[in-house]
Amino acid sequence: MNDSLYSLPAKSVRSFTATGEDMGLINETYIVQKREFFTHLLKLKGRHQDPVWVFLEQLNQGPVVLFRYVQQNTEDDLFVSTGASLKYNPNSYLKFKIVYYIKVIDNDLALLNKPKDILSYYSSQSKDIRDYIKENNLNYNNALDLSFIINYANSLKYKK
Repeated sequence: MNDSLYSLPAKSVRSFTATGEDMGLINETYIVQKREFFTHLLKLKGRHQDPVWVFLEQLNQGPVVLFRYVQQNTEDDLFVSTGASLKYNPNSYLKFKIVYYIKVIDNDLALLNKPKDILSYYSSQSKDIRDYIKENNLNYNNALDLSFIINYANSLKYKK
C-alpha cells in the first residue's frame, strides 16, 4: 500500500464498512468496532431541489432498521449577514445535524423528525417500549440507546 487516500461519490458506492477504535462522533460510545454504511438517494430538507446520494450509517439489524445520516451545514450557513453584504463564515464546516431514518423490509426510508417519533411506528407496543426506556434509563437522542430501543421494539412487534 502507498498510504494514498481515495474517495468516491456516494452514487458510485453501494456500501462500505469502517473499522477502528477512534470512530464516530464526539461523545459517542460504540459496542462494536465495525460500522456499516449504505448509500441512498434522498431528498434533503433545505438543501437541493433534486434528490442527492448520501451515505447512511446502519445502527442495528432487524426487520425495522435504523439509519443515521450526518447532515452537513446548509449553504445558508456558509455566509453570515453583515448588514448590506454577506461574509464567509469559516466555522460553518464544523456544524452538522443528525437525522434518523427507519426502514422496514422492502420499503423506502421514513424520516424520524424527532427520534421519539419511533413510538408512533410501534403504537400498539408503545407502553411496553416506554417502560423499557424508563427501566434501562435510555435516551432517544443517543444513537446507541435509540438502536437498543428499536431492537427491543422489533422483538415485541415480530414475536410469534
